[in-house]
Amino acid sequence: ARMAPPAADAFSPPPKDLRVIIDTDPGVDDAFAIVMAVTAGMQIEGLTIVHGNGDCVETLGINANVCLRLAGADPSVKVYL
Repeated sequence: ARMAPPAADAFSPPPKDLRVIIDTDPGVDDAFAIVMAVTAGMQIEGLTIVHGNGDCVETLGINANVCLRLAGADPSVKVYL
């Protein structure tokens, strides 16, 4: 069976006025998603940290901050524990 091709706009960038709050447990998969959101130009209002990939929320917060800064996020984006 053949799969249908993706819609023409399936890979278009998000609208510039799209504001998001990311709820995350920044292990490998979420870290990648954070970087993708920043590089796609999403207007990230903040990140909230939840348990999932680790038991130490503070360490997960550090991970999220590192992802944001390395991806070039606006320095005003805050991480909330």
